[in-house]
Amino acid sequence: MLKERGLPELLVKRVMAQLAGALDFLHGRGLVHADVKPDNVLVFDPVCSRVALGDLGLTRPEGSPTPAPPGPLPSAPPELCLLLPPETLPLRPALDSWGLGVLLFCTATACFPWDVALAPDPEFETFAGWMTTRPQPPRPPSPWDQFAPPALALLQGLLDLDPDTRSPPLVVLDFLGDDWGLERNREGPGGLGGMSSEDGEEEEEEGASLEEWTEEEEEEDKDGRRMGTDGGAP
Repeated sequence: MLKERGLPELLVKRVMAQLAGALDFLHGRGLVHADVKPDNVLVFDPVCSRVALGDLGLTRPEGSPTPAPPGPLPSAPPELCLLLPPETLPLRPALDSWGLGVLLFCTATACFPWDVALAPDPEFETFAGWMTTRPQPPRPPSPWDQFAPPALALLQGLLDLDPDTRSPPLVVLDFLGDDWGLERNREGPGGLGGMSSEDGEEEEEEGASLEEWTEEEEEEDKDGRRMGTDGGAP
């Protein structure tokens, strides 16, 4: 059985740094993206030197009333998942921070951390239990134990259960020089460890979503081939 594998650490950091900058740009203008997820991340070259945050269809001014998601959404924060129609919450930048934290997990592991950030989802309950236990256990539960301490600290800040104390997206920049523990992603399915910056010099005219791009890689790996990216339209 093919084991899914996330992107190499260098590429994860490039994706995260660019998205953090894009979100900081929006937040600095009083806007909240409100839909940070792999489908809305556009990748324009194989080494992630050019990444964009697309689909501004849900982008609204901060403070705009926001309803609960129409269905289970892995990237939605718990405060939004807890809403019952017709309840709403004021839109806050912390919602984008949560989405960025989920996206970091996705790029590093090639899967979502949970189906929905709400009990009784077992993966979320395990995470929430670990986050709220005091004193916090020295070793995090699986699958969080695969991250090195700096990446774990970054994830804990972005995925803080309390939106009032959740880290802003730009905190990512403080961790770029640290080891995130993703060296295992360098080779194998879903990885691009064998590629150099020269491989990405010729950019495609259109970008593929991060989700589409990684799915295409997995298909190529099943056929035993290495690939860059097809750059298909999202």
